[in-house]
Amino acid sequence: MARLASQERLGFFPLPLPVVDLIAEVIQEVHEEAVICDPCAGEGEAVQALANKLGLDESRIVACELHEGRSRALKARLPTAVVTERTDFQSSAFYTGRASMLYLNPPYDHELGHSARSEQMFLAKATTALRPGGLLAFVLPRRVLMNTGPIKLFLHNWFQNIGSFDFPKEVRKFDECVVLAQKRKKAKTDRYPPWQFPMLNMDLMWQANYKLRPGELFEFRKVAYDDQELRGLMDFEQVVEDIQRRHQQDRKQVRPPLTLGEGHVALLLAAGYLNGRIHKPGEPPHVVRGTSRKGERVKETSRTSDNKHERLVIEEKIELVIRTLDQQGNIRDIVDTSTEDQVPEEYRGDTAALARNRTPKMPRGGRMRRWS
Repeated sequence: MARLASQERLGFFPLPLPVVDLIAEVIQEVHEEAVICDPCAGEGEAVQALANKLGLDESRIVACELHEGRSRALKARLPTAVVTERTDFQSSAFYTGRASMLYLNPPYDHELGHSARSEQMFLAKATTALRPGGLLAFVLPRRVLMNTGPIKLFLHNWFQNIGSFDFPKEVRKFDECVVLAQKRKKAKTDRYPPWQFPMLNMDLMWQANYKLRPGELFEFRKVAYDDQELRGLMDFEQVVEDIQRRHQQDRKQVRPPLTLGEGHVALLLAAGYLNGRIHKPGEPPHVVRGTSRKGERVKETSRTSDNKHERLVIEEKIELVIRTLDQQGNIRDIVDTSTEDQVPEEYRGDTAALARNRTPKMPRGGRMRRWS
């Protein structure tokens, strides 16, 4: 029920104000031109309180929010900040390496269409907005931090002076903690996280000498339609037809010498050449968008000599995802997956087990398996 409640709220759990005070306490120096970045700001209460505690003007805040109601409240709360309303951070564009501090409180769930956690996906992209030497304040459940190998590996490669502390008991509802770290000037290239993942506790964070250096303002630019805007496009069908008719003389119709096969159409979709409105004569119009992504598949299976364990050889596979929207507002995802080739759910993201070449946790009712 907790996960369903999280998904209903789009994974939105605002940071309690007592935790804001704890974050501000360990930051020893703040430059007046520092920039705080919040890519999933909600209604903006936490990032506003953090800026006020650090003595920063609210105009030095850069934020965005996907939810329509919360984004309106965010804009009203921070009228002088650089706020982009109704923007999906994962599909936004922005200048990199400009923020002095990255405050990141992402949704607590698995990313839709991926085997990775949402926290991992948000961290990987949001880190690019942070300048070298910038400060990360990352909020996530403690169990996710300690049990998700890719998150620990990313923190190990991209950050130094890593410390963490748990929420106070009175406001700790989902085992949350805060990770504070400074971005490295040059990232490491280690393939596996360390066996021991040392982190500074609250008493030792003063030795890290966390500072907010000068930054540059930037903006999260919207580069993709959200669901409401897609439905709005269908309401302007006549306008689209007028535009197409106006430019029809300037467009040269080119037909291929032979009929396109399924592979040709798939390549066109994956490359983005068929994105937009599709209206075939005699059929209702619809909007289509195609993307490609990497997945995992089982390439080979074998058993050990003692016939007690099974080895799996995993390889990456390119998957095509097509999203369509019809006139009734129905959104449909068509995913090119092969169920018999998919990596078992219990092994996805188990980087730590892969690194140690040891057996992952045995799923209930299943046999133990070993990575090759």
